[in-house]
Amino acid sequence: MKKTFAILLLLTIITSGVLYSGFQTSTESVAVRFSRLSTTSPDSPGAYQVGFTTGSFVDESGYTIDVELYYPATEGGTDTNPSQDNAPYPVVIFGRGFNSDPSQYEWYAEWQASWGYIVAVIDFSDGLFSTNHERNAQDISDCIDWVINRNADTSYFLAGMFDVSKFAAVGYSMGARAILLATNRDSRISTFIAMAPANKTNMFPGQPDPDMYDEVAGIDVPGMIQKGTLDDVARNDPDYVYGTLSDVSKIFIGIVGANHYQYMDENSGMGDNSPTISLEEHHRLACKYAIAHLQYFLVGDVSFHKYLFGEELDADVNAGIVEARTHEGIDQTPPTITIESPTDGSIVDGIVTISFSAQDESGVSEIKTYIDDVLVSESNTYHWDSTGWSDGTHFIRCEAIDTLGNQGSEEISVTVDNIDDSLPVVTISQPTDGATVKDVVEIIFSAEDDKGVDSYCIKIDGISVSAETHYLWDTETYEDGYHTILCEAIDTSGNLGSSSISVVVDNSYIDTTPPEVEILSPVDGATVSGNANIDFSATDDVGVTSYRILIDGIEVSTDSSFTWDTTSYTDGDHIITCEAADAAGNVGSAEITVQVLNAVENELENGVPVGGSLSSGSSEVWFIVIDQDCVSMRVQLSSGWFTDFDIYGKMGSEPTTSNYDFKASTWGGEDITIENPSTGVMYIMVHSYWGSGSYELTVTLTYQTTGSNILLDFSIFDIIRKQIE
Repeated sequence: MKKTFAILLLLTIITSGVLYSGFQTSTESVAVRFSRLSTTSPDSPGAYQVGFTTGSFVDESGYTIDVELYYPATEGGTDTNPSQDNAPYPVVIFGRGFNSDPSQYEWYAEWQASWGYIVAVIDFSDGLFSTNHERNAQDISDCIDWVINRNADTSYFLAGMFDVSKFAAVGYSMGARAILLATNRDSRISTFIAMAPANKTNMFPGQPDPDMYDEVAGIDVPGMIQKGTLDDVARNDPDYVYGTLSDVSKIFIGIVGANHYQYMDENSGMGDNSPTISLEEHHRLACKYAIAHLQYFLVGDVSFHKYLFGEELDADVNAGIVEARTHEGIDQTPPTITIESPTDGSIVDGIVTISFSAQDESGVSEIKTYIDDVLVSESNTYHWDSTGWSDGTHFIRCEAIDTLGNQGSEEISVTVDNIDDSLPVVTISQPTDGATVKDVVEIIFSAEDDKGVDSYCIKIDGISVSAETHYLWDTETYEDGYHTILCEAIDTSGNLGSSSISVVVDNSYIDTTPPEVEILSPVDGATVSGNANIDFSATDDVGVTSYRILIDGIEVSTDSSFTWDTTSYTDGDHIITCEAADAAGNVGSAEITVQVLNAVENELENGVPVGGSLSSGSSEVWFIVIDQDCVSMRVQLSSGWFTDFDIYGKMGSEPTTSNYDFKASTWGGEDITIENPSTGVMYIMVHSYWGSGSYELTVTLTYQTTGSNILLDFSIFDIIRKQIE
């Protein structure tokens, strides 16, 4: 029996992957292994240095998945700074083969990263010998989630570097099967590359899984299938996958003389034919066509079309280097156009930036911008000098044509308004019109204009006294009586706006009227926690000179706004006082009471029972927030045999057995209803008068709905009782 199991295990390893022991993973840089022929041909690595880092995430089943990340960097090495050139970068999720380590695909990941991709090589959660293809496919999607979360984490050094609108899935052997399943199920994957996909239901070769091909038939994005012509592990599986794909753009590349295991850092493995081309040549061809595919279908660079469907592919086929089959899917979907600026219906003037984006899975070949049907640009960004166009409505149309000639467009209208005849709007905030003033008075005004304000002026009795929006006026240098204050603003087009008031100077006048104070937030009776904003306003006929905010009688701010850290205060009621003083020393104030509630434990939900346990003489406190329109509060308590538990309640603070608003202390269970309870936080204490044991507490709040007499009672006990009745 042991001998039979050993043979079966060996066959499984032979037919599904490489025998893991006995080889060393290469650590050479991709730039060392391949000569850098150019930075425009996929025959060689790209222009970027390559950085390396690792990460991990836990999937929904609780398995930890390790990730190796390769990315464009300012210099090669581990955790080096990412390159900012052309960032963010499209993302490639790579699935490894059976019984192999992610580091064995370093050559592939580095090549792609050097071309401006971030490559995430994942180690499937089911281990080296994983054949759980459903889980592997889910790992691919979970890795996409992880990438999106990492990209949004501003503390992560690669944050913002991932282009989360462009995902490709790439896999080898067993990993190719996983990415095919994931591509059919996850709409975020825009294209795929399956390298030597092996599809076995068990350890014996030549038995494809029909369920997989059903899923492959559902794939609706372009893809590439690769294999070595001497592959005796995957055998005809890659051909089956290509044939099963629907009417999408698809490319089949057979690398002549290569076997199954050359997609790793190995020339051969048990159960496979010996290759007739070098490992380096196989890697060059595998990367050449992978880069061409990604550049064309993921990035949208139409210049790579020739490597997939044109003369460059034909040259390799005629030279006997590769075998190929291609199908350029029928694409009748036009590009999607989004005009980013200006917005539809906006009013514009001067230099206007017109920008738009165009998305198409076949790639965009032409983009154009028209104004009133006149072609003005063949770029997706254009700086339009609207001063050369008449004022009025104009139409902006942005167009894009994909590689198959499908045309998409979007049009908006804008109103050009370069003739500015609008005056600035001037508002004098203090002093008020008709006010009696004395001593030093602060004059304050504001001005608004759609084109912007260029200059300001304050005049008293027609004489300019300030070029600012505020002025300290010493009225003692003026005669008692009426005086005119004129405030002016001139916009960037030279339009003059103004406002004037009349005041009475009376330096014998005694001002006894305090400022009027209004607390804007929080509202009286509110429940606050964490950081709470305190804001108030104050008006005075002469002008406000100072502000104060006090909490429980202690000054905390000399401004009209304050961010209050309530966590440094005890839970319960606190008094907020806001004061404002005028130049005569008159003080106006307003006061409210709020309740601080920073407790995070023992909060009750309406109608939801909670449980606890007490020893004789001990207590436990709970709380519930009561909103407006609450017409009744019912408190129910049940406890075990040979116990006597009581209820104490108090609004705004924790009750004690001697300080409470209500109490229920009958023998056995308690059931008390409070009609029209106050708004705020109600604290409820369960106290063991006698005995030890467990209890169950339920608080049910009943609210009256606005505009009706219907009462909403959320008591779970009432619902159960009605069902029984």
